[in-house]
Amino acid sequence: MCPERATIAIIEDDQTNIDLMRRNLTKGGHTITHVAETMEDGKQLISNLPQNIDAIIIDANISPWIKDGSEGIELAKLAKETHPEVPVVGFSINDFPKEAPIFIDAHPTGFAGLSKIIDALPTRT
Repeated sequence: MCPERATIAIIEDDQTNIDLMRRNLTKGGHTITHVAETMEDGKQLISNLPQNIDAIIIDANISPWIKDGSEGIELAKLAKETHPEVPVVGFSINDFPKEAPIFIDAHPTGFAGLSKIIDALPTRT
């Protein structure tokens, strides 16, 4: 479970989505401390995850060339294997993502469309 003011790492390749998450999550009282924008950077971030990270949000389609969710699944599995105590939330820019059933097999804490992630995290009171 994430604290009400979570410190979050994001793995996402699209700057517009990063900016949207950063703006909305910060408004909700959360802190984005690390962003990885490629598959390799995502692996590096997970392998060297700082202890203060409360949650990881992973784009199902981290690569602009591979759109089947496989890279996000690989990153989610790596995160769950190396940091089982850290919640992993997979997402797709789509609110009804086709990747969700496949991604769930990676055992993330959750999976949602981007707008649902922003709505689901607690806000500062």
